[in-house]
Amino acid sequence: LSVRTFKERFPESEIILIAGGVDKKLSYKNLAKEIRENIAHLILLPGTASDKLKKQLRNFKIYSVKSMKQAVRKTSKLAKKGDVVLLSPGAASFNLFKNEFDRGEQFIKTVNKLKK
Repeated sequence: LSVRTFKERFPESEIILIAGGVDKKLSYKNLAKEIRENIAHLILLPGTASDKLKKQLRNFKIYSVKSMKQAVRKTSKLAKKGDVVLLSPGAASFNLFKNEFDRGEQFIKTVNKLKK
């Protein structure tokens, strides 16, 4: 999983994960375990997969957002120098985006706007 890989690669950094979306009939038990062990902050986009993750992650601080713009703004408030912000939804995104490319492009555009 990318979550574990980033934690191994950047052990001193806190990882902020943007995840969630529409469930593809998957089990989120293993992802929830990885999140508990490796993630400092979890930001969930709306969708049924996010709902399943929330149930798996009771007592874990989760920030629910309605858009990529809100997700990026939240990460900018949480992140400190040296932290890692990881967009790894683990779910479909057709409820918010045209496709996975649109999702990535919106993430990049929103991050770039923060720099201005």
